Amino acid sequence: MHGGTVMVRSVTRPVPALWCGLLLWMLMAVDGTTWAASEAAEPGAKRWSVSPLLGVAGPRLRLLNEGEFAASLPGRGRITLPVTGDNVDYDFIIDNPLKPIDWGSNAGIEFQLLLDRRHSLLFGFSVWEGGSTSTVSTEIPFQGGLTPTLYERSGKISYFEYYVGYRRNLFGKPRKYRVYGKVLLRELFDIDYEERFVFSFAGGPNETFKRNVVVESQATGVLMLEGALGSEYFFYDWLSVGMDLGYSYGFGRFRLGDASRRNDIQANDNIRFKLPAILGDDRKLKYLWRAAPFDDDPSYERDNYRPLKLKFDGWRLLVRVNFYF
Repeated sequence: MHGGTVMVRSVTRPVPALWCGLLLWMLMAVDGTTWAASEAAEPGAKRWSVSPLLGVAGPRLRLLNEGEFAASLPGRGRITLPVTGDNVDYDFIIDNPLKPIDWGSNAGIEFQLLLDRRHSLLFGFSVWEGGSTSTVSTEIPFQGGLTPTLYERSGKISYFEYYVGYRRNLFGKPRKYRVYGKVLLRELFDIDYEERFVFSFAGGPNETFKRNVVVESQATGVLMLEGALGSEYFFYDWLSVGMDLGYSYGFGRFRLGDASRRNDIQANDNIRFKLPAILGDDRKLKYLWRAAPFDDDPSYERDNYRPLKLKFDGWRLLVRVNFYF
């Protein structure tokens, strides 16, 4: 059983000029009259807000989606010939690509300090997670014989972030609605990646043997700049609902490090794999960009694996409930 050739496309996407222009305009719009204007604010004006956030975000993750997730699974097992009893190697390649993680759920909370009617400072944190799962049926060697196998593959990636930012109200009607722009400096400081390979080998009637392989990795300290536009509608002077649409740009690509691998494959299973993601000598992840047939030669990893470098650039859409006090 052999899979097809995996091709990885390279796509370059510049940061949209709209967001660059928005960030520049907002930063230049801040002047020295902020605190003076705040002193003239009407008595009883709200000075703080707390906002639960819920929405979706779609980071690019190009080499993960188009490279590692698209990679096949080369392997080698040993089968025993029924006539002679000889043991022979049996090579195979299984195709079981994961669908790209185009978006994932995003939830968090944001605090706002209102300096005056137009300018605010922001602080917040949020969590994001996206995943993908795929299952195929195949037949591969297991404990000396070709065995019907259910192969389930799943991958997920998540992060925890905090950010600081600035918001400027563009126009609106007091206590009715506002339209605003904002710029955020975000740090993704707890990025976790996990991929699982689960093999269910059919034994006798109503009998299944499971084997698991798990690859895990982490990263931290990824800085991003986000520009966003948003609006809110007021029900009361202390309660509003709103929506933000933003685009984030990272300051460089990063690699998932501190990688580990664990499995429960037994010696008498007589089966080995070249996983879509492996640990490099630096304990950072590399991905299989060319699914060559299984080979024990050390040059296999050098010739067929490449560093898995990622960026979280992409859009984000959030719905918020704002409580002012």
